[in-house]
Formats: sequence, structure tokens, C-alpha cells
Amino acid sequence: MPTGFSLVIQQGPELGKEFTFDRKTVSIGRAATENDMILNDPSISGKHARITFEDGDYFLQDLGSTNKTYFEGRPLEEGRKVQLRNGDEFSLGKISLGFADHTEQEKDSDTQKIFTETQKGSDTREILTETQQVGAQEVVRKLRISGESLLKQKPVLVVAAAVVLLLGLLTLLKLGTQGPETSKKTGVRSYPDYSLQPIPLPAPNTYGYCRPDRTHPDKAIFTFAGEPSSAKLHYTAGGVDLDGEVVVLLNGTKIAHAPLAIKGWGSEQSLHLPRGLINEGGQNQLVFDNTMNPPGKDEWGVKNLRIEFLATGKCDEVEAKRLFDLGNQMLEEKAVSEGNIYRAHAYYSKAVLQIDGCTPRPAILAEMETKMRAAQDELDTRYKGLVFSYKKAVKLKEFTQARSDLERILQLIPDEKDERHKEALRLLTRISEYLRRRG
Repeated sequence: MPTGFSLVIQQGPELGKEFTFDRKTVSIGRAATENDMILNDPSISGKHARITFEDGDYFLQDLGSTNKTYFEGRPLEEGRKVQLRNGDEFSLGKISLGFADHTEQEKDSDTQKIFTETQKGSDTREILTETQQVGAQEVVRKLRISGESLLKQKPVLVVAAAVVLLLGLLTLLKLGTQGPETSKKTGVRSYPDYSLQPIPLPAPNTYGYCRPDRTHPDKAIFTFAGEPSSAKLHYTAGGVDLDGEVVVLLNGTKIAHAPLAIKGWGSEQSLHLPRGLINEGGQNQLVFDNTMNPPGKDEWGVKNLRIEFLATGKCDEVEAKRLFDLGNQMLEEKAVSEGNIYRAHAYYSKAVLQIDGCTPRPAILAEMETKMRAAQDELDTRYKGLVFSYKKAVKLKEFTQARSDLERILQLIPDEKDERHKEALRLLTRISEYLRRRG
């Protein structure tokens, strides 16, 4: 008989709650009468997953759930079993669970932590896994994009496959792209990979790893003709649950990240396009690249893309220089407050907008744009580091450290309207309440 195991909620309602079992089979799901562990959350299926004890080891398998069971950042195929080791983490829908094998804990009586190291090099394996999956297993487990356009992953039946092919055909006809080709060997029709075929702007449809186009999981490429004026890109992003997950490139140079849009589609974005990177009078390429795909299959999308050329942009060099100096001052004082990096980026962005319409382009504009991108990169690096530290602390049940990491994120991103600030505040409230109840 097994000694037993525990499951601890690492992400989701009732953070930190522990469930202990000493049986060979444990079923997990939302249905109260059919499961040993009940998770009352809409993202959990009635019968979601099962843990079994076989030949001295524990195994996890998905039971055909709607929102899948994720292990090491990847969804499990229905029925496939994966071995669980002490300290492993997996997720069901929006809820993340930590696994603690009591047999292994008894072997190591020197520690009472749930995530005890049990094998030589396991900590190295864990750190490597964390590093490779930054984003795929971040603070918030991926919320599937719902509603009008983003598709939840489901088992594909023969009839469903036929429907998908039909939708794909209709989409191709709507977009005016080349039609499907039929394989002489298999007779199966395939569609062009839009990540290799740039789409001319404006592009009102939905692109990315989403409905109806699932042909390119990692990127969507768009083209537009440049004009001798300032330009803005308007678009809407969806399914972006990690800062930096979707990178925006203009003619091969990173200019921004798509903003967080965790619960579906976000609001319309207006992105200034650095004039120095635009090929005026020629073709230009915009790329939205999901850095998690491949090999992952994180759902995401962009839609309603269009370019706005501003015939009469602003040209106030005095105001631009004032804002630029304020940005430099904030960056010099980043040791005083990490939030000054965020403020520096904001000042640089405003400075660029003040002279982006000048003709000819002022020499200082290139320096402003360079400083703006550098501030954004530093902000992204620090944010990702804090998110990584937070997730590690939660996994080890070091909630005081986790709270400290979230407080630093609030300082780093001081704008209360920023989605990163909102998410950190939400998690901080939950952890603080948990620590208060624990006494």
C-alpha cells in the first residue's frame, strides 16, 4: 500500500489549501459525487483527472477534460499517464497543484517542506525547467481565450475535423488568399501557412493561434506601404497572459510587446512606429511573434489591424527635449525607485511623439527612440525576474517571499491602470489574506 501523498493549491481559489490521500486511486474534478478531490471552479471538468499508484510510483492522467491537464507546461493527451515525483507541479484549468509524495518525505526527515528534493540534481532539473518554461508556467495559468474568436483546445473527432476544414476554406476565400491544395498521397486538403505569407494591412480578421486560423502557432506577418509621415499601428490583442509573450517587430527590429489581455480580448492599442525604421515609399513588414510557440500551443491572437498615417504630426523640439531630459533623470534615479524605469519609458515615449512629425527628422529623434526601447527592455527583464521569483516562492510555500516579490512588482509598475499592476495587486491581496488567516 502507498504511504500516501498530498496536493497543495499553488494557484487558484483557496491558495495554500492541502489535500491528503492514502489510497491507490484519486479522482479529481468538479462533480461532488464522482470525485475524491473536488475543485469547484468553472475551468474544471466534472471528471477532470486521476492519480493512480502503480508499481511503487504515482501517475497522473487526464480524463478528457475541456481545459486539459498541464504537466511541465504541456497538455496531456487523454488517457496518457505521466509519473509524478515529489515536488512536481501540474495544473487543471486555472488551478495549479503541487504534488508531495509522503514516501519520499519519509526518506528525507531533515526537511518538512512540501517540495522536498529527492533525487540528485533534481533542483537543477527544476531550475532548468523553470527557465525554459518562463511564461508557460507563470503566475497565472493560461486562461483560454473565449467568445467570438479564440478556440479552446478539444479532442478532434472526424466530424469536427471536417467542420474545421470547411471553416478554413471559408476563411481563405474571405481573405482572398490562395485556396487549399490536395495531397496526392493522402487526399487530405491543407491550407497555406500564413506565418510564411504576409498579410497586407488593413487586416480586420483574427490571426494567431486561434479560430478560425490555427495554421501558424507562433507568428503572424503583415505588410504595408510606407509614407513620408508619422505612423501609428492600431490593433487588438487577445489571450496574452504574460508580459513579453508576444513581441512586435518592425522590419526585423523589436519595437514593443503586445499588452496583457488575460481574460479574452483587450482594448484597442495604438502603437507609435519609429519613423527611422520605416521604409518610406517601399514595403514594410510587421510581425507579431509569440515567443512561447512553438513548441507550446498557447492560444493568442491579434485582430483589427490598420496603419494610420499622420500627415501633420507634432513638431515641438523644445517640449521634446524637456521630456527627454526628464526621462534621463528618471533613469539615473532608478536605484532610488524601480518605478523610475517605468516613468523614464513614459517620458521617452512622450518625447518621441512631440517631434515625430518634424520634417526633416531631428537628429535627436534616433537617440530618443533608442533610449525608449532600452528602457522598455530593462523594464521587461526586471518584471520577468520578479515573476519568476514569485512563482518559485509559491512553489516552495515561501509566501512571505512571494508577497515581497509582488510588492516589488507594484513598485516597478506604478501605473494602476497597467494590467501587470492589476494582476500583482490581485495576487498580493489573496496571499496577504492567506497569511492573515494562517496567523
